[in-house]
Amino acid sequence: MAILSLKCPNCSGDIQLDDSREFGFCMYCGSKVLITKDVNNINVESSFEKQIINLKSLAKAHLASGKDAEAHKIVRQIIGMNGADADIWYADFMLTLKEENYPFSGASESARTSYGNYASLSRCTNTMDELFYRELTGDETLGSILKLLYMSKKGLGTPISDRTVAKWCIKAAEMGDINSERELAEMYMAGKGVAKSEAEAARWFLESAKHGDAKS
Repeated sequence: MAILSLKCPNCSGDIQLDDSREFGFCMYCGSKVLITKDVNNINVESSFEKQIINLKSLAKAHLASGKDAEAHKIVRQIIGMNGADADIWYADFMLTLKEENYPFSGASESARTSYGNYASLSRCTNTMDELFYRELTGDETLGSILKLLYMSKKGLGTPISDRTVAKWCIKAAEMGDINSERELAEMYMAGKGVAKSEAEAARWFLESAKHGDAKS
């Protein structure tokens, strides 16, 4: 057995590996390093790219199961390994905005920096709000629907339109949101974004009242 003094092919850190083993790990970047012997030469082969692929798969699995916090930790780990990956910067600013409860609260400098890095690497010309609005449209949870409703009212990521507001208000009302039920009733009363209908207005005022809205 001999101890090999080598340079990590990923971070160039000085590492020492046992030549009797098939692989070791870099103490600096954590990369798995495979050792292959060819006569008197020792070649070091890194599984760095495979490691990133595996981490991305794990992050996607966490996202699919609703574990955003766990996915975000992995995303930031990948950024530390490869800061030139546009997709990872995209995931970082999206997850940051969600954690910060944007758009109900302002976007942090961290989110804006990640968006800037994504836009630069991908040459994307969409604004952060446009990308966030588009991302939320793929999420059918009430929380995302309410954010889309708010953004459509404020013209964040989408042009202000009574019909668009009504679209998201209807979805939120159908999911049992009290405020949206009353708001939708008022829209039917005024014919704003929807065809005027006192019958529909009465129906939604009743639904909101059943859920405890005194005004309705």
